Amino acid sequence: MTELTLDKFVEYHKKQRLIILYSALFLIMCVLPCAAQESTRKAEGYLFVAPGLRTHEEAINGITHFGGGGKIFLYKGLAAEAEIGYLRPWQEAYEDLGMLSFDASNTWRKGSKLTRFVFAGFSFGLRDRTLGLHANKPFEDAAETLNLLNFGFGGTYWFRARKGLRFEIRDHLYLAEIDRQYLEFRLAFAFR
Repeated sequence: MTELTLDKFVEYHKKQRLIILYSALFLIMCVLPCAAQESTRKAEGYLFVAPGLRTHEEAINGITHFGGGGKIFLYKGLAAEAEIGYLRPWQEAYEDLGMLSFDASNTWRKGSKLTRFVFAGFSFGLRDRTLGLHANKPFEDAAETLNLLNFGFGGTYWFRARKGLRFEIRDHLYLAEIDRQYLEFRLAFAFR
């Protein structure tokens, strides 16, 4: 077993802040082209916060997921989406994940004030336990990647030509353990 010391704890939180900073810079670089699109509106971006639930081995815990992403319309309402975020359980902070998702989506009523969409795709959950904050996992086995399926539906209300509120329900299912999932209720600021 590894022991949690103050130095390891401080180092872990410095590492988390760097991950969040780099994620934010990546998001800004990815979504700025969405804001610069002409009136044809072939792309949309969003920044979200998502409270939700994590189920695992008959236990249910609260989670918070935040991040951002964008989508590019390929043909009519069909689009490719990508997003990056950070998911943290309310309990068991060592179970936090960096999330990277790629989805295909379909949007209806693209030109109206209220658009609706469905999506499905693949997510990577990245966890780094190299600081030994999880006492039951040895150092050499500390990094972990979760492969997840995600799917859901939602809508965007465009209160201005380029600004809107996006509502979404998203479910991530862990492929290796069928009883583990992350169900989210998202609220996002959308722009195009």
